[in-house]
Amino acid sequence: MFTMVLVLTFSPAANGGAVSKRAFIVHSYESNHVCGIPQSNGIENVLREHFGTNLTIRSHFMDTKTTNSTSQKMQAEARKVLQAIEAFKPDIIFTIDDNAFREVGLHLVGKPFPVVFTGMNGQPANYSKRVPFLDDGMRPAANITGVYEKLHFRTALDVMRGVDPQLKHVVALLDKSPTGNAIRAQMQKELEENPSNTQVTFKQVGTLRAYVNEIENINRDDSIQAVYPVVLSIKNEKGESIGFRDTIKTFIQKSEKPGMALNFMFARLGLFGGASVDFGAMGRQAAQMGAKLLEGEDIESLSIETAKEYLITFNIARAKMLNIAISDEIIGAAVIFNRMEILPMTEQGDNQLGQKTQ
Repeated sequence: MFTMVLVLTFSPAANGGAVSKRAFIVHSYESNHVCGIPQSNGIENVLREHFGTNLTIRSHFMDTKTTNSTSQKMQAEARKVLQAIEAFKPDIIFTIDDNAFREVGLHLVGKPFPVVFTGMNGQPANYSKRVPFLDDGMRPAANITGVYEKLHFRTALDVMRGVDPQLKHVVALLDKSPTGNAIRAQMQKELEENPSNTQVTFKQVGTLRAYVNEIENINRDDSIQAVYPVVLSIKNEKGESIGFRDTIKTFIQKSEKPGMALNFMFARLGLFGGASVDFGAMGRQAAQMGAKLLEGEDIESLSIETAKEYLITFNIARAKMLNIAISDEIIGAAVIFNRMEILPMTEQGDNQLGQKTQ
């Protein structure tokens, strides 16, 4: 489904006649996705700080995790985005997640406006092999730069070990999509650079049936203490693609082990939590690069960055469900969620669990 949303349109006359800036944000996700929205909010907030009322932002949600999950549908959706970009005549493009960058961003190499990616899981050097935009030193050689999504996975393991000193074995439960494959490569790379004493086993699934089977196998395996579930797009029994809300709900209902959260919003929805990527901060980081480009800085001076910030988050409702105690010391450093928003709760449950605190 093609979705074009006009987020902001202001008259350039409102700020002393300064030239208006036009930014186009391409989401891999649907319009309510907890990975995409924090990033786009971060982008918009920073651009507003820099350009005030002289700013027009348009966003397109490609919906590649569910409705447009096949290669053919992604490519068809990308053609619509490229047409919309040509008509909009932007000063800058932001792409959120790999699908948007691969299907749209790479087609914009050499255009007269910069492209800034955020939330990229695939290795930038591998993308540059397909369409060159980096030099031999991995610096921008065309009109593309951005923020690579560092997972801070070693930190996540350390935080989980703080909760459970007996942590020895974690299963990374991923899907088989290009993003799932890229996340696996990221995790392996981070562990190679900063090894952990915790064993990490990788499992990838393509269907809901296989997903449930893996969760049940993990439940029965006493050697496994926690799961890192990042299953964003799989097929249900009807062959339809289902997204993160369904997969997280399934995990909460089926799993007897704590789920470490990739994104702090995943903890808000009901995963146990831990150290997770700060997606809002990642969007702001990309927008700071974009603002410099809009203000005239040369893109060659803005090398690709890694996401700098992470959050420690826990869902206390989920911890209670799993009978896991979290020390006051760890709680004191965390953002705490007291409800599992992905699951319907009774009025009694709501009263017992209270409201989110930060």
